[in-house]
Amino acid sequence: QNASGSLLGIFSRSICFEQGLNKGSVLPYIERALSADYGVIVLRPNTNSVIEEIPGEGPRKVPILGSESPEIHALCVWENVITKAENVTHIALLGYGNGAILCKDLLLRQMVRSGNDESEVNRIKAFITIEASSIVEEDDAVDVKEFVGNVGVNLECSKAPIGYRLAYRREKLGCVSLSVGLPAAATEVTNVAVSLSLSINPVFKYLKLAENGGHVGKIFSDLMAKENGFNPNSAEITVNPNIEVENDVVKPRDNESQATTKKGFFSWFGNKKKKSSSNQSNDDEKITVNDFELLK
Repeated sequence: QNASGSLLGIFSRSICFEQGLNKGSVLPYIERALSADYGVIVLRPNTNSVIEEIPGEGPRKVPILGSESPEIHALCVWENVITKAENVTHIALLGYGNGAILCKDLLLRQMVRSGNDESEVNRIKAFITIEASSIVEEDDAVDVKEFVGNVGVNLECSKAPIGYRLAYRREKLGCVSLSVGLPAAATEVTNVAVSLSLSINPVFKYLKLAENGGHVGKIFSDLMAKENGFNPNSAEITVNPNIEVENDVVKPRDNESQATTKKGFFSWFGNKKKKSSSNQSNDDEKITVNDFELLK
């Protein structure tokens, strides 16, 4: 998940209220994964303590054993759940925002296990992130950098056309980063959480490719460019199109519209009847009273 205080499975509370759970939560990803016969584990790294009433002392914050920090939580789940699933041969990691670095922590743990035990095979075959804040760090081992560079993919909303490589992100992330464009009628990036709904089809296309192994990062990058009508060798942007620099001051661009791109993969969204106002969501996208149970 993205940041401290985030709720389980909720990527953006504002988008959940404004556009519904199908746009702002992990639910569509879970439904899609289950329909493709994936097993799914959703981690809760940002809940690290509970409030307990201590007799004679009043309420006190108590750390959760095995979940004292996001890093401890992720590694605890890995060691106590995932590594014991012996029938699992293919593991895919998906992280959003700050969750990307936790995915790398899991990769590090698995690579250490594999290095120390010849019978331990690295079962991580896919590493994909959305709006990653950071992945590869300068002091990471060479084999970790190579794995992330060959297998990893990051997706994010951008004014760049869908499928374009965001070359300016590679140094910070250590893997290929691709644009998923902007929502329909949008001209600016106002909430990066919109990337979640824009990325769902590319994510599952990547996961399918990753089942075959190899340098899936480049394979997927080339495929995204071709499917959107671009030459993979030139579909790249080296400067962040979401900002501009004037007299050494970075500021938003005011009058730039999104580059024309082909319609995205999720065609069934377009089959739903649209409201008269572009600011209104479909009725089945709206949050209901029953949905509040999922926000607790």
